[in-house]
Amino acid sequence: GGSMASSLQTKNEEKISAAIVTSTTANKSNHSKNLTKGSIQLTEASFGTSSSSSAIDVEYYHYYGAKVDNDKGPPSFPEILFLHGAKFSKEDWLQSGILEKLCGAETDTVSCTALDLSVRANANDLILTFRTLRDNGIISGKPLFVVTPSASGNAIVTGINQQEKEQKQLLSMMKGWIPVAPGSVLSLQTKTLKEFFSLAAKQENGSLSVLAINGSKDSNGAKVTKLLVETAGEVLPANHFQQFEQEGAGHPSYLDKPDEFVEVVRSFVLPQ
Repeated sequence: GGSMASSLQTKNEEKISAAIVTSTTANKSNHSKNLTKGSIQLTEASFGTSSSSSAIDVEYYHYYGAKVDNDKGPPSFPEILFLHGAKFSKEDWLQSGILEKLCGAETDTVSCTALDLSVRANANDLILTFRTLRDNGIISGKPLFVVTPSASGNAIVTGINQQEKEQKQLLSMMKGWIPVAPGSVLSLQTKTLKEFFSLAAKQENGSLSVLAINGSKDSNGAKVTKLLVETAGEVLPANHFQQFEQEGAGHPSYLDKPDEFVEVVRSFVLPQ
């Protein structure tokens, strides 16, 4: 209901202003007041094990993009969730300048949240993370774009491998998926992928969009993109699938060519 959403939003706005902690890196930039650093507590995360004995703290950086206006309901600007690969962390998204360039400008209309979510996180952990970020007022709770480089692709792939009910839960939080050479995609059967993307094309809030990215020096990443071209590319509506190869870039192509990565992602998430 709308009324519940707006009261939630007001509560969340208060939390946001209370939770603003500026990192030292951000102080060097003009946009530090747009950057918040904090952590959320996941109480039921499994991270691939059967159970977790205690709550897990997940740290994040967040650029809130345009300020949320309570009177106008949820933001209309795109929101992006950044996960990280096995040898990386949320720091890489910050230090590379990607967060700043994509979401840091005063006039910008993109909100970014980079998380230190374990690469063992499965789809259920991702959904729990999404709901916790929403309940803490960090994201609006509308479907967002999820960037999954390398090993973090597990959070989506485990969901694709589940039953339709679970697949729908995952899809309900996603407007778009930006896989950057997540090898785990290659463990899925073509049939499984096609069925998932067929379901994704029929979401109430519009079809899922996919932007598959890999570096030209990453042969495994190229295989992932190729499989997505043959599945998502065939099943999703024409304007909902894109691929991009970063020329001369390796496995973490976004770190090898961050400016190009920003441009490609920006044009994908912002309505033309």
